[in-house]
Amino acid sequence: LWMLAFALQNSKSDLEKAIENTRSQKSYHAKFKAVIEAPGSDSLVVEGETVWVKPGVLYIKYAGTGGDRKNIVRVGDKVWVYHEILGDWVTGDEMGTPGAGRGAQCPDDVLTVLVKYANRAKVAGDGHEIKFSGEDIQKIMKEQASEGTFDYKNPKTVASAQLFIKNNLLTRFISTAELISTEENLKGKVVKYTADVEILSYGQQTSLAFTVPDEVSKKPTPVPIPPSIQSEIDAFLPKKP
Repeated sequence: LWMLAFALQNSKSDLEKAIENTRSQKSYHAKFKAVIEAPGSDSLVVEGETVWVKPGVLYIKYAGTGGDRKNIVRVGDKVWVYHEILGDWVTGDEMGTPGAGRGAQCPDDVLTVLVKYANRAKVAGDGHEIKFSGEDIQKIMKEQASEGTFDYKNPKTVASAQLFIKNNLLTRFISTAELISTEENLKGKVVKYTADVEILSYGQQTSLAFTVPDEVSKKPTPVPIPPSIQSEIDAFLPKKP
């Protein structure tokens, strides 16, 4: 029993250290997938990739169910989304998606939640498992679920995360939840949510190339970041020595 307790304590320390090391990196490149499954409807799936640059510049591109496609740049609390019809970058508020660039799309947002619970972690297979509240899974979901869609305080809400470590850095984390819906047609029913984030590299990428399909050829066409946004990025990041 003592040996088991000792092993668990070491596991917790290793996990906390890995989360801290991950968040302290200059940058990291990750891919993600978020899925929402509701009774009687098709699954909502969002897949994409992201580059996080310390202390808070985020590049995201993803494609979702129904042809939804987004290119996003976040600098601190400021967010811009590429508007394909206008052919220009607009703010998250102008796009109608003020929560863009957060939640499952932002690994650092996920880690900010999970680090609070690292001392509760238990060894699970070749990873570590953390259980946390529905209110915290709401922070992870962000844009995937609007305020008031789920009853995050319902005791039937079940949420957990699995984290995997290599060389004192996270390589992957998976968040899952079963949430009670408050929508009229699903009230009281369980909606399942999963967010899977895999970190592909550390310190190798500090930006992300954006594209949109050409209207005629459907081939990817580059979408440059305008000087106005680039100047915000340059001003936000630490000056090089």
